Amino acid sequence: MVDEGFDLAIRIGDLESSGLIAKKLAPSPMILCASPDYLKQKGTPVHPNDLKGLDCIIDTNFRPGKSWPFIVNRQRTSITVNGALAVNSARSAREFALNGNGIAFCPGFIVMPDIKAGRLIPLLNEYNAFDLNINAIYNGTRNLAPKVRVFIDFLAKTFSAESDLCLFDD
Repeated sequence: MVDEGFDLAIRIGDLESSGLIAKKLAPSPMILCASPDYLKQKGTPVHPNDLKGLDCIIDTNFRPGKSWPFIVNRQRTSITVNGALAVNSARSAREFALNGNGIAFCPGFIVMPDIKAGRLIPLLNEYNAFDLNINAIYNGTRNLAPKVRVFIDFLAKTFSAESDLCLFDD
């Protein structure tokens, strides 16, 4: 980013150590969800173990892959899920879930409008163990241009007021 002359980047997810400064703009939990039609046909999981017998939409860009993280009995655990569909984007997983093809594990900012509209139903919220953060990344080794500082402040204010990013309270 610095070598290419960029002042700022927006990153979602885990950050690697880079020497850059990260300002957290907002949390965005990962949300397990499915369409009402899929749940009517296949049943609604009440425990993470119930996912083993259901059609899960695997997002190959999601670092844990088929091993989805949950908190069960106050312990972090992973459930290995299976499904006939594998995609390489959360938006594709969302589309397949909307069409009744299975259960998706997507960032809140991708699925929240559909959840609010009732097109997707959130599942197993009480077991959520994985949140993404939305960060502004910038070079801290040089003076920050005033326009970049103003833009970061604008982003922070905008994201803090944006209700479609999160399902859970911090």
